[in-house]
This record gives sequence, structure tokens and C-alpha cells, in this order.
Amino acid sequence: MIDVKETSRELIVINIRPTRDDPMYMGCLWMTVYVDTAAWRLTVDSDCGAYVHCWPNEDKLHTFRKALAGYLMDEDYILKKISDCTEFDIEGTTGAIEDAFEDEPDVLEELLEKMKHVRSNGDFYEAFNEEAMPPDMYEYVRYDYPCQAKRVVHLLKEYVAPMLRKEA
Repeated sequence: MIDVKETSRELIVINIRPTRDDPMYMGCLWMTVYVDTAAWRLTVDSDCGAYVHCWPNEDKLHTFRKALAGYLMDEDYILKKISDCTEFDIEGTTGAIEDAFEDEPDVLEELLEKMKHVRSNGDFYEAFNEEAMPPDMYEYVRYDYPCQAKRVVHLLKEYVAPMLRKEA
């Protein structure tokens, strides 16, 4: 037999909707944030994607509301919790190549020439899939967080964190 129980939880729901006069309005950005204070869970549903993270409830000195307000102020920390680096980073990859081959100007020039035609990780693998290339080229590929996740995290910091702090 399956035991099903309804639990009593405090669920904070925050809706973010730009007004017509806001520049974000044309971007169709909407976001609903669910803060489950009993489960220490943050859930975001938005047109920039859905994100969720649950923290262990080990902090006996703070409520989740207060702890989350602090967490949201650190955009890098929240990005790591709700997203992964999945977007090919052209600038980061080019920079890694420049750093690695700065003492080999002829090789660097050839590699940077190939990078001029790279716009995605597929382009990278195609451009550098030659026997004449250094064998470890793939270790210089860099990835970044999706711009949608960055936008969500910025809005969490800008609008949700102050609201949570104010009412904590």
C-alpha cells in the first residue's frame, strides 16, 4: 500500500511581470518564484526556463527565507545551483588558446585564424579536427551559463532578494 500524506508547508509565491512601460515588457519576460520554506526549495518558472534547487535544512540559526535572501545576492553561487555551463564560450575559448600558445607565435597565429570562423562548439570541432593541430586542442574549449539562466539569476537578485529580506 502507498502512504500519501498532505504536508503543511509555507509556500511563498512571487510573481514578476513587467509593466507595459518597462523595457523588459517587449521581451515577454515573466517569472513566478516559489519559495518552499519547509523544504528549503527554490523553484523558478519563467519564459527563460524552469529552475529548481533544494538546500539541506541544516541551518538552525536562520529561516530559509533569510538564508535565501543572502544566497540570491551572489549571482555566481546561484548560477551554479540552478544551471550548468552548456553554452560554447567563444571569447573564453579564444582566451584559453591565446594563453596556452603565447610563447609559440606562429602556432598561435594559425589557431586564431581558424577561430575567426568558429561560432559554436560544432564549428570548433570541425575547424580543429585535423592531424596537424595540437592534440590537446579540446582542453581549451570553454563553456558558459546560458543567457536565460543569467537573466533569471539577475532578476532574483534585483527583485526577489530585497523582498525576502524586507519581510524576513
